[in-house]
Formats: sequence, structure tokens, C-alpha cells
Amino acid sequence: MSDGTVVSARGLRVRYGPQLVLDGVDLRLERGESLAVVGESGSGKSTLLRALARLQRADEGEIHWFGEPVAAARPSRLRRLRARLQMVFQDSSSTLDPRFTVRQAVREGLDVHGEGLPSERARRVADLLARLGIADELHDRLPHELSGGQRQRVNIARALVLRPEVVFFDEPVSSLDVIVQRDLIELLDETRTEQGLTSIVVLHDLAVAAQLASRIVVLRSGVVVEEGPAHELLTAPRHPYTRELLLAARAAAR
Repeated sequence: MSDGTVVSARGLRVRYGPQLVLDGVDLRLERGESLAVVGESGSGKSTLLRALARLQRADEGEIHWFGEPVAAARPSRLRRLRARLQMVFQDSSSTLDPRFTVRQAVREGLDVHGEGLPSERARRVADLLARLGIADELHDRLPHELSGGQRQRVNIARALVLRPEVVFFDEPVSSLDVIVQRDLIELLDETRTEQGLTSIVVLHDLAVAAQLASRIVVLRSGVVVEEGPAHELLTAPRHPYTRELLLAARAAAR
């Protein structure tokens, strides 16, 4: 493994009962890279992301974070590593505690990890919410008082507040309307550029993936069928399944 590899998987297999959901997946994420994992529903892409984040047990294979095998890491070491790697889930409504206001939800990670004095935590939360375009009048609202786009911005703030090196995004724009989707794509791109984040984003739309990532992995039935630079996959896809995804994306855009 090169020094620049921050997350990697080798021979990853995940089963749900008798069903093999991931079948020998190899993947690597280099520092500063934006990687998209694309496939239709049921292809295993969200399972792959959850397995990489250690939120889903892998039946076989190895996962490394920052050069360390996470399966062998002690709980205390795993906790420190996890602070460097955060995840934004697909369903923004179910991942926010309904009892927490916006500022409480974003501050929670700082409190758990004991970062800084209370005044420093409050300042960091306020600065981050401002950068993400969350107006001051929303800071004391509860999740049910927010729109879908606002909730997703709060989820992104929760992931970024610990200043992680890597963020995993699971279908961050799929449930949003076209206008909010566009705004969030621009927001994610700006955030990665400003903070130099390394990221993996899971999507079903190849065209959107090309806007969010420099490299794309195409997953079908738990198997990687193609990977390469985003512009190459858009202009000259090699695998028939990748061509199908591209045609579907173009048809949806009409």
C-alpha cells in the first residue's frame, strides 16, 4: 500500500443470509482524491460504503484506514481513527436526533470527542454553519422544521465539524429536487476544494458522479466491472453495463 492511500479494501465479501452482496471487491482511495461508486439499486454500493466505514460487518477481506488494518485495531485506537473519517447518510431525516436543535446536532461530535473549550466548540459550529449557508435563524430549529436540503446541509456540517480527512457520502442528493440537488453538488465541490477533503460518494447516476468525483468505480451485483477517470468513463465507457448507466443518465436529463 502506498503512503498516499487513506482507505483501501481487498477481497471484500459481504453476505446477507445466502445472498452474496459484495463479491471480492478491491478498492483504494488516495489522499486528496474524490471517488464515486456508481451502480443501480441493489448493486451493493451502499453496503460497500458501510463496510468500509465499519458500520457493516464484512464476511471476508481486509480493510485499512490510513495504512492500519481496522479489524485488528483496539477500540481506543479505532475511536481515534474514526474521528478522522466521517460519513453522511442518505436519509437526512432519520440520521438527525429529533430532540436536537441544529446547533446541538452539529456540536455533538465535538462534545463526544472532547475537542476544545465550550466557547471554542460554539464558535466552530457557528462558523461552519455559516460557511454551509445555514442561516442564523435556523440554528435553534429541530429537524422536522427544516427542508430536505437544509437537513442534508446539517448532516454535512456534522461530518465536517471534526475536520476529518475523509468523508463518505451515501447518495447525498438522490432524494432532493433538481434545484436543491444542484446547490448541494456545488456546495460539496466547494467544501472539498476549500478543505482538501478526500471523499467517496455513492450514487446511481453516472452523470452526477462525474460532477462530484475525479475517478469512478462501477459496481454491478457486488462486483467492480469498470473503474477509471471520470471523463474517460463518460466519453468512452468500456463495459456494456457502464454504457447502460450512461444512457440512462442521458435519458433522465432530457
